[in-house]
Formats: sequence, C-alpha cells, structure tokens
Amino acid sequence: MANCLKATAAYLTCCHHTRASRSGSAAALLLFVAILVGCGHRGPAVEFVEGTVLFENKPVASGTVFFLPEADDVDGIPAIGRTNVDGMFRLNAMQGARAGAGTAVGRYRVTIIKQTSPPIPEPDASGVLPPPPDNFEVRDLLPAIYGDRETTPLRADVRPGRNQFKFELVEPPSPAISKGKHRQK
Repeated sequence: MANCLKATAAYLTCCHHTRASRSGSAAALLLFVAILVGCGHRGPAVEFVEGTVLFENKPVASGTVFFLPEADDVDGIPAIGRTNVDGMFRLNAMQGARAGAGTAVGRYRVTIIKQTSPPIPEPDASGVLPPPPDNFEVRDLLPAIYGDRETTPLRADVRPGRNQFKFELVEPPSPAISKGKHRQK
C-alpha cells in the first residue's frame, strides 16, 4: 500500500507541475482512485469464519481458538481467534490476510485453550523485571484434550462463503468410567 501511495503521489506531483488541464486533472483523479482500489490488501483468498465455544453448556470467555490445517491439506492457513464474554470468536488467518477475515477453505483440527496464571511482577525502578516466583504456574481451565493438536476431537471444514461453528466442550470421561464403570443419571 505504501508503494501505491508513493506512485500516486509522484504521478499527481508530475501532473501538477506540468499545469495539467481540467481534463488532465480529472484523469489524474481517476488514476488516483484506480491505483488505490487496485493496490488494496493482497494475500491468500480467505473465507469468513466465526463461532461459539461452550464448556459444560456455558460460554468460554477469554479462550483462544486455533484452526490448524490437517496434515494433508496444503492450502489451509493456520488461524486464531479469541472468545469474548459470550464465548463468540472471529478467526484471523496467521499469514497474509486482513484481520478478522477468516481463513482459507480446507479441513482443520481445532484446538481451544483457556489458561490463567498469577500476575506477572512489575519491573523494579531500573526497569528490570524480577524472575517469576518459584510457584509461578500457568493453569489450564479447559480439559487438556482440547488444547493438543494430536488429541483434540474437534474438526472444522471451512467452505466458500460465511462459516459458522459451535464447539460444545465437555469434561472427558475419567479412566474409571471408560473402563466399563458407568454413572447413571
């Protein structure tokens, strides 16, 4: 975009110094508009992607949603989104696309994390950040299965057009339940 503006400015300066006629000024204005339109954001074609994340039927606020292309999907673009207080997110491709635009058509593994940590200490008067305390621990607030590319059961197929997803996360069964013990409701 900066190169487009420089080229346009150079052209308009040239027209101004040569005392362009009224029709020349109109042509310069049309060229300026054409250059701005033609020099818009370039990058891969992406589709709009938004959605909602729930955990145990409650919105997940301040979570991070990752769309990671399946291993055999060469056209996929990794994308990330952050959930709001209602659990809603909008994806941003991690390379080449404008913010909020989404991601490329393709098949994705979806990972979702929400973490908390103690406050990070403030720098001292000289601006040096003290080392974190010994008990500094980042805690996952969602089951680990959803935050790992290899274990996540979540998948998404991004198609041309507007894409809407709803991810309903649940606490995975404990090993005791998966070995044949069942709870009755």
